[in-house]
Amino acid sequence: MARKVRLRSDNPDDFNTEFIVKGINYHVQTEEGSEQYPFITSTAYMGGIIVEKMKTEYPPVRKGVEKDKEELRKIMKRHHELMIDKMKRKHIDSTRDVNEFIRDASKLLKRKKLKEAYDLIEDAIALFPKNPFIMSLHGYLRAAIKKQYREGADECKTALQLYDPSEQVGGDRYLGFFNLNVARAYLLYGSRDVGIRYLRRGLVHDPGNREIINELILLGIRKRPPIPFLDRNNVLNKYMGKFLTRFGIR
Repeated sequence: MARKVRLRSDNPDDFNTEFIVKGINYHVQTEEGSEQYPFITSTAYMGGIIVEKMKTEYPPVRKGVEKDKEELRKIMKRHHELMIDKMKRKHIDSTRDVNEFIRDASKLLKRKKLKEAYDLIEDAIALFPKNPFIMSLHGYLRAAIKKQYREGADECKTALQLYDPSEQVGGDRYLGFFNLNVARAYLLYGSRDVGIRYLRRGLVHDPGNREIINELILLGIRKRPPIPFLDRNNVLNKYMGKFLTRFGIR
């Protein structure tokens, strides 16, 4: 018969984390052992009941050797994170990699299925909490679906700050994606001027981004090109635009 146990120890060096996956509350605690029992133990609790446990032997810690203590803390932290990840993956389709989550969510967004996209990104953020692309989408959808406008905008800005364009080819272009999500969150929040500012920043990095251009058109900031099937920078569009503007036709 399962029995409830205490969730916290008196040792300040132990790791304790509480989190929710698919509506289920978990508590994970990681403890170091002793000289007689040199094992790191991570235990997952649900409602005070042990539901998962894993342990790993670690090398002896020499008394007074700070380096050994620091190394043990690193091992404990990693052990703790692995247990949390394990519990999350029990409830989430972990067969998808991060790019699949982004691609599938983007497809849903294009089809205006925001709720389905949010549910998908909720799973992704649990598996890849530090990925800036996932974080950016989560922030925007959090504002759109949960109406958590300020929190969503802040999450989008954090993702923008975390993203490093130098890590991939053509990385600057993706800044359009990040600025677009910040802008969308602020527009939902009612901050039109801030939203427009981020849209313009995004367009600087990715001039051909149709989603940014469409947002600006909807806001009345940018007019459609005279010949829609040609690129905005096409010479015919440029001269036609000047001609129409000059004679007050547009």
